[in-house]
Amino acid sequence: MAEVEHALGFVASYYFRVPYTFNCTIIKSIEALGHEVGYHYENLSDTDGDMNAALEDFGVKLAKLRTVAQVSTCCMHGRPLKPFDNRDIWRDPVRHALLKDRFGILGELYLDIEYTDIAYINDTGRNWTSGRANRRDHVASSIAASFGSGEEFLTYFKVRPHHRLVFQVHPERWTDSLTGHTAQWALDSVTNMAKQAVILVRK
Repeated sequence: MAEVEHALGFVASYYFRVPYTFNCTIIKSIEALGHEVGYHYENLSDTDGDMNAALEDFGVKLAKLRTVAQVSTCCMHGRPLKPFDNRDIWRDPVRHALLKDRFGILGELYLDIEYTDIAYINDTGRNWTSGRANRRDHVASSIAASFGSGEEFLTYFKVRPHHRLVFQVHPERWTDSLTGHTAQWALDSVTNMAKQAVILVRK
């Protein structure tokens, strides 16, 4: 995907989880194509809601990622089966400013971008809607960007897409390997069922 984007002249941002998707070779190759590398953090989930431990963990894992690439932005990973919203480590305005300075981070993508006039399109939950399979990956946009099928999604781009958009995808879902596609489909299906069960239990 990074190679296709590069060939088309696009610069994208790729966010890596540490240690879950930490692959030095892939990270370096993506940065070498001119794309941004960012930190896909989930420290509050990893530390079971312990804020102090989460901040320490954030610093340690960010430092590890920075041994491989330049990193100036971060983006939360939803961890839908955990009860914690990882963005909470940034939500307090005073702490937010302090953390930016402490970690040398320009911004958190969910909290530091004004999305009102941006079409936010994502494949969370293995679909193009913002339904129950998507627990946390939402932004405050006034632009409708929810599609019932891939065909509907492609038609949107062919006709007249909004002039500003964020296209957020999980590359592992778009492999051209039948084995890889089947394995990811099975994993997504089980995860989506688990998400819905968690939502029902917590109502």
